[in-house]
Amino acid sequence: MESAYKEFKLFLKWVPHFKGEVISSSSEGNLLFIEWFMYFRFKNGHPLRVRAVDKIIVENGLIKERSVYFNTLPVILYILKRPWLWYGYLRYRRALRK
Repeated sequence: MESAYKEFKLFLKWVPHFKGEVISSSSEGNLLFIEWFMYFRFKNGHPLRVRAVDKIIVENGLIKERSVYFNTLPVILYILKRPWLWYGYLRYRRALRK
């Protein structure tokens, strides 16, 4: 739990205007799927929207496992086309290794 919190905190430091919008959801038993859009808003850049699907497994009322599936290529291309984002991205990735 602490590592997930640390990663999300570092991510929001790099992308402070990150938002999500739920499109749909479905559940059966202890399995939940959530379809949503991720909105990345960087300084000096246009917003980027990426579709994602979360798969969540619930056990005893708590989240046991969560996986998120999305195409990373639009995010990578967006960053590569904007050199002013490179330093922040590298700093974010380096901080995750600590």
